[in-house]
Amino acid sequence: MSAKKVILCDAAPFGFGPISKLLSIAKILRKKYSLVLLAFGPSLELAQNSGLFDKIIKCNTDNLKGIKSLESVFNGKCFFLNVMNFKSLKFAKKNGVPYAVVDSLFYMWDKIPSVALNANFYFIQSFLNKKARLNYQKKIKNLVLVNPILDIEKKGRKKKNQLVINFGGVEAPDASFEEKQIYPKLAIEMLMPFLKNQKTFSSILITGNKATVSFISKQAPKKIKCKSLTHEKFIKELKKSKLLLTSPGLTVSLEAFYLGIPTIFLLPQNHSQFFNLIKMRKQGLAKHSIHWIDFYPKANINETENEDKSYKKISALMKKFDKNDANKKTASQKLCSILEQAKEFQKIKKTQQQKTKFKSNGAEEIAEKIIGSIERKVI
Repeated sequence: MSAKKVILCDAAPFGFGPISKLLSIAKILRKKYSLVLLAFGPSLELAQNSGLFDKIIKCNTDNLKGIKSLESVFNGKCFFLNVMNFKSLKFAKKNGVPYAVVDSLFYMWDKIPSVALNANFYFIQSFLNKKARLNYQKKIKNLVLVNPILDIEKKGRKKKNQLVINFGGVEAPDASFEEKQIYPKLAIEMLMPFLKNQKTFSSILITGNKATVSFISKQAPKKIKCKSLTHEKFIKELKKSKLLLTSPGLTVSLEAFYLGIPTIFLLPQNHSQFFNLIKMRKQGLAKHSIHWIDFYPKANINETENEDKSYKKISALMKKFDKNDANKKTASQKLCSILEQAKEFQKIKKTQQQKTKFKSNGAEEIAEKIIGSIERKVI
């Protein structure tokens, strides 16, 4: 019996969004191939308990030196699957390994390197990307538009009166300790009046990465459950919940819309979330939300500017907001008011489902293309 062909994988170590998409695709590919993952930070945290990879190599793929030290790992691989981390692509090309880029945030890049533009496949998740930047779209050699990338079955949903509060991956790879803590600190302060006295839900579950959950568990009332969950366990909890309150990450938003879980939104944590929420508001998907622009309408953050620069600006907004008791009180009152209006939840669900009808699963579309390429079939 011949050994399985090996696919090398990488997801940008920035929050849980990129790695969640990779896990959705990996679940399909692992039936036929052996999978090896380069992982660091939030990507490592979510992947290591997934059971989807034959080997996980701890490597900061946001750092060229870290990848270069492991360049030999590309040898002998039949394919390289990359989710939004342009930095590692050059090593696949250098070693003659076919590669694909999976991109759900195509609209926001200030630059796309030629190594990405010339990928064997450049998969663009079409949701919120309807007006993608044509100057780059025309330059992509093998562009493939796909539907939202999900790994969800609607079966097995026994509902309970539960609120899920999701902070996602929160951190950027190079964020300081203070920057990693300020967002959950602000959020729990705003939510505390509701958490202490609420009668809307039978149970409340707060989830996020391990560091965030550890911090929140020390602040939240004892009756509140605080857990860091694998992606699979998070989906199980989400399926049976009455409402989701989340940071506006694209992956978790799509998952909730697909499952019909009414969703309201916390303040954005980073550049992509900043513009995700603006776009979802324009489409009528985030009527119940709070955004930095509600308090700082002249915030000088551009959609196509460098993500690192934008992250620093958003971090500065967080610090400024933290010092303004009036703004924090306003945000807190708005959030708590929404959470107490149980009659509104069905209206939110109806609106979000009407505006997000998914025709097919992007994860399956991507896997089909990759398998066809590896097996030298015409797709």
